Amino acid sequence: MASTAVAAASPVALDLYGNRFGPRKAEALERFGGTAETEAAVAAGLAYLASIQDERGHWGRRSRAHDKYGETWVGKTGLGLLAFLGAGHVPDQDSEYSAVAARARDALLAAQHAETGHFGVTSSYSHGIATYALAECYAITEDRNLRAPLERAVSWIARNQDKSRDPRSRGGWGYYSAFLSPEDGFARTSVTSWQLMALESAKLSGIAVDDAVIDAA
Repeated sequence: MASTAVAAASPVALDLYGNRFGPRKAEALERFGGTAETEAAVAAGLAYLASIQDERGHWGRRSRAHDKYGETWVGKTGLGLLAFLGAGHVPDQDSEYSAVAARARDALLAAQHAETGHFGVTSSYSHGIATYALAECYAITEDRNLRAPLERAVSWIARNQDKSRDPRSRGGWGYYSAFLSPEDGFARTSVTSWQLMALESAKLSGIAVDDAVIDAA
């Protein structure tokens, strides 16, 4: 069986995400119902994800963009990175899947548009998920190279929050994009939830997030 060792976490991560590492992980599994079977299922899932990761670090096809959502590989890569971070596999550390997480992180960073901070030729779904994943990565690793890209991504989310007078949409997010045209101007519950997760994780990691943006959401 492959090694299941996980990486050492930063002090910030141990405070926020400590249940993913070492003795606190074992305690959390016992307290909240984790078993050898659930851990085996997680290990099998991670092994599968690692086996289908593209050598360039992403998951999903890059050869064809979706008509509505654009480059869906960006969101899929964010979700993949979240899975490995959730199991304590941290980029540039010493665990079974640290290299997998590092490639995913680098693929997302390479996809960020320098001017807007938006990730890939994508919709708001992918941008929110990518921002969320990199925010967790930053909190765990305290990698200074992640801070500026994360700040740009968070700023882009805040700028695209709905500020209309329509109470059904005000404070939420619709299908915003730096490259794709939205199908309408309405906010969506699902899109808004991803942006809020990204903003909360960024705030926990030490990135400045305007409380008014979160309150409005």
